Amino acid sequence: TPVYLAADGVYFKGFIVTGSGPGLPGIQVGSDGSTIDSCSIYENDRGISASGQNDSTLSGNDIYCNNNEAILLTGCGNTTIIANNAHECPTGISLQHSSGCRIGQNNVSNNSVYGILLRGSAGNSIVKNVMHDNDDRAIGLEEASDHNAITANDVSDNAPVNTEPAPIGAIDIDRSDGNSVVGNRVSSQRCGIVIESSSSDTIRDNMLNGGEACVWMEGSDHNAIENNTMSGAGIANVGGYALALVGSWYNSIANN
Repeated sequence: TPVYLAADGVYFKGFIVTGSGPGLPGIQVGSDGSTIDSCSIYENDRGISASGQNDSTLSGNDIYCNNNEAILLTGCGNTTIIANNAHECPTGISLQHSSGCRIGQNNVSNNSVYGILLRGSAGNSIVKNVMHDNDDRAIGLEEASDHNAITANDVSDNAPVNTEPAPIGAIDIDRSDGNSVVGNRVSSQRCGIVIESSSSDTIRDNMLNGGEACVWMEGSDHNAIENNTMSGAGIANVGGYALALVGSWYNSIANN
């Protein structure tokens, strides 16, 4: 690994980090309370990786052309990921079993799978990020990623049309409960927001433009879809819906 932060409270700023060996990140965080700021991190297996650490800050970094995630947190808490440029990786920012983290004001673009992915991660916030041209989902919540807040993000041109038959959402919530998606601007050739096998999620005050559907809900219950502006559903040879409910019950739909 080119850089390993082993001591607490390290401030690491302004370095170029490249060329880690197979399976190794450019920067491995092994301590609490560290800051990685204004670095250029590219052509590593991953950009920045942290496991089991707390209270760190990743800010102002340009992270690109890595073989896997630009940023990967596993089992971390209270980490701030702010104002980074995460692009041209398979996934821009990934949280695995992490909580209390803030992902804000990042530019996440041109990644080949996800822009931001939460898996088994609860109580995080995804706020005021600009996300475009990610090839699959811009934001994905999976495997009991519960009680997260997705707020005021600008999401466009993600999830290209006809990449697979199942619904794909620019924001995709799968088996994850109690999340809020509020005040986002979302445009997608596929679906704006997809909710699958989830309950007690709130979709409110969003501006949604989706080719196949603005909101697609499947196998889900007790969700609220309120006060959203929906437009643009339906493209040539695909058809579309402002709102599609498939096998979903006891949901609240109002003032859209």
